[in-house]
Amino acid sequence: MIFITMLVGGILGYVFRSEVDDRMHTEMLLTIKLYQNDTQVTDAWDAVQTHFQCCGLSLDKNPGYEVWSKQNAHFGGVYKIPATCCKTKDDGLRDRCQKDPNEMNAYLEGCYEKMKDFVERHAKIVGGIGVGIACLLVRNTFSVIKLFEYCYFHYFITEMLYYVEC
Repeated sequence: MIFITMLVGGILGYVFRSEVDDRMHTEMLLTIKLYQNDTQVTDAWDAVQTHFQCCGLSLDKNPGYEVWSKQNAHFGGVYKIPATCCKTKDDGLRDRCQKDPNEMNAYLEGCYEKMKDFVERHAKIVGGIGVGIACLLVRNTFSVIKLFEYCYFHYFITEMLYYVEC
């Protein structure tokens, strides 16, 4: 049963991988508008930008931070990007980075591309582990069958010897 569940899960994951990709992009576009208005969304975006060293979403070959400026009124005035898009943690340099982002002080690549690469790399690893576990399940099933046969035949022979000795 576990083997069948793993097999079906792997097949469904492979078949629907493009839908997951589309859904991730759509959700990122929707949630970027909620930045600074929803604490959980803001924390999630900040964590993604910090971990993946990216900024916003790249659309039409434009840097990711341009989406911030267009989608968030908060950044439309003084700041073009949030602090987590900046490479430095120094307050003075970070303030300058937020006002005038460039390759030297900010991450310009969009987060969608970085997350997509991450998911694709790790999906292969997870898939490989799943195949390995499935193979182990099959091998162990045969081992259990052999062990059962051994125990049964040992019991059968012991019983036969008992009857022969009586």
